[in-house]
Amino acid sequence: MNTTTIGIPKAFFYYDEGIFLEEFFKKLGFNVIVSKDSSKEIYDMGEKISNDEMCTSLKIFLGHIEYLKDKCDYIVNLNINNYGLCDQGCTNYIALYELIKNKTNLEVLNIEIDYLNYKTIYKQIIKLITKFNIEKAKIKQAYMYAKLKQAKYRKEQVINNTNKLFTKKKKILLAGHSYNIHDKYLTNEIIKYLKTKDYEIIYSDFFDYEKVKNESKKLTNNLYWKKNKEYIGAIKYSEEYVDLILTISTFPCSNDLLVNDFIKNKIKKPILNLIIDDINSMTGIITRLESFIDINE
Repeated sequence: MNTTTIGIPKAFFYYDEGIFLEEFFKKLGFNVIVSKDSSKEIYDMGEKISNDEMCTSLKIFLGHIEYLKDKCDYIVNLNINNYGLCDQGCTNYIALYELIKNKTNLEVLNIEIDYLNYKTIYKQIIKLITKFNIEKAKIKQAYMYAKLKQAKYRKEQVINNTNKLFTKKKKILLAGHSYNIHDKYLTNEIIKYLKTKDYEIIYSDFFDYEKVKNESKKLTNNLYWKKNKEYIGAIKYSEEYVDLILTISTFPCSNDLLVNDFIKNKIKKPILNLIIDDINSMTGIITRLESFIDINE
């Protein structure tokens, strides 16, 4: 049994590739620890080592790094440069490796994804894990196993999420980056309130990628950021079926600011853009949400 412990921060890339990373390292015999759900404690730890201009989501990520730093031998990081020529990522993704190294003394397993230079997650993970003297055949086997686990989970979520569109309940779409709409510290109070109003909650990141990609092209052909394209495609795809649309962003994300203003002029259904900054008090956010729902019911 390998006694090396791998730490996975429950933020940013975790919400897209978390299951894959957990299952991959477990399959190879590593001890795996995932940081706990985001909380005020996590946020405060991140804020202490953050700069003022960093977005709230990035501060949360750094809080998860702080939480893990004394609990593991290596931190896993996806360093996402791009998913292709017209599928760019947030600059925060590109900078994560340098941020972790500058803010901590942790050893980082940095998986650099750069499809323009043929750096796929498979090629990069093979290169990294061979340092542990594990046979390539075993790494490949673990990779395929973990990919299947991730695909199965995603398929179940997509089916469940899509089926919700056709229920008779009132429906609201939560749109945004997966690391925002699924982060409990950011959206727990919002979701609790929506449930008291008996809304079925639909998530923008749990739709078929190809379908939302095609829908996004109906709104714009030249959007630069992959994840923004996905969630505006999800908005267009589900617009016909949902009653209300709620976008969740964190301050001061300039990408979301531009895209959310753009989408409000393209969508006919009532839409509210929520930008979360001061997490210590969600009162203002909930008050805006209450007013939005009362006006549109």
